Amino acid sequence: MRRTRWIPLALIVAACAAAEPDATGDAPSATLPPDQFVEVNGVNLHYLDWGGDGELLLLVHGLPGSAHAWNAVAPLLTDQFRVVAVTRRDHGASEKTDATFDLDTLADDLAGVINSFSDGPAVVVGWSYAGIELPRLAQRHPSKVKALVFTDALFDISNAAEQPAVPGYAPPDSVYRTVADAVDEFATYLPTVDRSVLQQYLGSVLRETGDGTFVWQLPFTSPAMGRFVSLMQPPSPDTYGGIDAPVLALVVDQSDYYAKMMQRRGLPADSIEIGVRVMREFDRASKQTAVNTFVAAVPHAQIVWLDEVSHNFPIEEPQVLIDQIRAFVGAQVR
Repeated sequence: MRRTRWIPLALIVAACAAAEPDATGDAPSATLPPDQFVEVNGVNLHYLDWGGDGELLLLVHGLPGSAHAWNAVAPLLTDQFRVVAVTRRDHGASEKTDATFDLDTLADDLAGVINSFSDGPAVVVGWSYAGIELPRLAQRHPSKVKALVFTDALFDISNAAEQPAVPGYAPPDSVYRTVADAVDEFATYLPTVDRSVLQQYLGSVLRETGDGTFVWQLPFTSPAMGRFVSLMQPPSPDTYGGIDAPVLALVVDQSDYYAKMMQRRGLPADSIEIGVRVMREFDRASKQTAVNTFVAAVPHAQIVWLDEVSHNFPIEEPQVLIDQIRAFVGAQVR
C-alpha cells in the first residue's frame, strides 16, 4: 500500500472500517434494503431506504465510502425514524461525473435527497468528512434541517502535512485479485468483524477492472479524491456560523483504543508508542481545535467526548451512536 501523509488520520481510519453484526445479534445484511437511485442536482445518487416510522433521518458517510457504511446503525433506528442513507456523488454506486462541484454543490445534493423523501426537515447524521457538508447544508437550506449529529466529524487539517506515518494504517489504494483478498486485508484492522458483512461493505466501494482485479473506486491518490480533499479547510467561525438547529457533536479521543488495537495486532512497542503519540498530538489535538471553534460559533451545540471507542464506532459499536441519537432527539428536538 502507498502512504500519503497529507490526509487526516480520521479519514484513513474511516477508510479501513468494516461492518460487524449489530447489537441484537442479527447481521445487518439480514435487513439490507435494495440499492436504489434518485436524480438530484443533475446527478444520480445511490441510496438505501430502510423505511420506518417518524421523521426522516438522513445518514451521510465519510470519505471514501458508501451508504453501506451505515448497515449496522440504520436498521435499529427504524422504530423511531424513516431511515435513509445516501452515497455521495463520485462514491460507491452513485454517478461518476467530471462536473465541477464545490461544497455548496454537496450541500445542495443533501437538500435534494431530503426533498425526495420528506416535505419537512430531517435529522441529518454525518460521519467524518460529512462534517464539512452538514454546516453548509444548515446555512444554505435551514428549512431542511431538523437537527444535526456530527459523528466524529470535527477536525482541523492545518497540521495534516506534519503528521507522521501511522503504524498499522495506510490509505486503501491496493489492487486486489478478488474481493475476498480485500476482506482478508481489512479483517486485520478489525479482526472481530463478521466476514460476510465486511464483504458486503467492500463490495460497495471496490470496482472490477478490465483485467479482473479489484481496486478502490475512489483511491486516496486519485485526482477525483483530490477534488474532495481540496474542499477541506481549517475551521473558522464562518465554517459553522448560522446553524440554528439543535446540534450534537460526538468527538472521539481514540488514543487508548488505538493502543489496545495495535497490541491486539501484535505490533512492536515502538510502533505502538508512535501510533499513540500521533493520536494524541495530531488526531486529538486537531479535534480539540475544531471543537473550540465550533463551540464559539454554535454555543447551543451539545458536545460529547467518547474515549473508549474508535473513529469507526458507528460500525464497531453501533449501539453507542444509536443511544446518543435517541437521547439527543428525545431531549433536544421538538
